[in-house]
Amino acid sequence: MLQLSKNYGIPFTTVYRRIQYLVDGGLIAAVKSRRTTDGKWYELYRSLLLRVDVTFDDGDVRVEAKLNDVSDRFTRIWTSVPTI
Repeated sequence: MLQLSKNYGIPFTTVYRRIQYLVDGGLIAAVKSRRTTDGKWYELYRSLLLRVDVTFDDGDVRVEAKLNDVSDRFTRIWTSVPTI
């Protein structure tokens, strides 16, 4: 979060809130917590989205998000294994 704040000139509290909105909305999740050499904690986040489809129809906008479900990932990996 600190890196985002520094890179884009956004207040740290704003970055923190926005990331929390994404976590609460189920769009990202913290996958690792680490401590830096100076003793500060940081978290590594991962997107939970597989894809986002946006369609336009007669002035209407439709947004559909597909989550990256672990079971879907397993199925994709399993079906890509060559048969013997």
